[in-house]
Amino acid sequence: TLRLLRNVELSLTPSSAATPNSAEALPEKIVHVSGNSLLFQREARIVLVDGDVHAQQATIELTAEKLQMELDATFQAKRFVASGHPQMHDLASAQGPIALSSDEIVSRMRPDGSVQSIVATGSVHGTRSTPVGGDAIDAGRIQVALATRDNIPRLLTASGGVTLTSTSAAFNGGSRHV
Repeated sequence: TLRLLRNVELSLTPSSAATPNSAEALPEKIVHVSGNSLLFQREARIVLVDGDVHAQQATIELTAEKLQMELDATFQAKRFVASGHPQMHDLASAQGPIALSSDEIVSRMRPDGSVQSIVATGSVHGTRSTPVGGDAIDAGRIQVALATRDNIPRLLTASGGVTLTSTSAAFNGGSRHV
């Protein structure tokens, strides 16, 4: 067990075996994590970052009170569990800025460092803004499967009191509620 008591910063990179075509990990695949303290349990292959957690991979940012990272047999990050009012933002999404908040956000990672899926549970609220309008979703649970190594959404599944709101920025555009 390793404990770091304050001002923790670490960078996680995919293994060279997962990215055989390049000598170094691409900058957009590196996950930078900071927080107030860290607990690393080698035998359990768990890293727990606590207090004012901030994680960033390229343009995707995550803030939370706690972040638990589960590592595979080669000590590569395979699953992130953010709790304590987690909020995720993707400011450079091709579809416009995206924000997601909930009670817990779980992300599964591919060996190359890209995100495989995101599951948000408990009081989930998501938004997306574009020049032509905005969309919002509220639900008990949202799961997003990502199709490629570029973290492109493939399928969004929502359950538990789902409400969708779409607003048009065009003159007389109006809104739709489902």
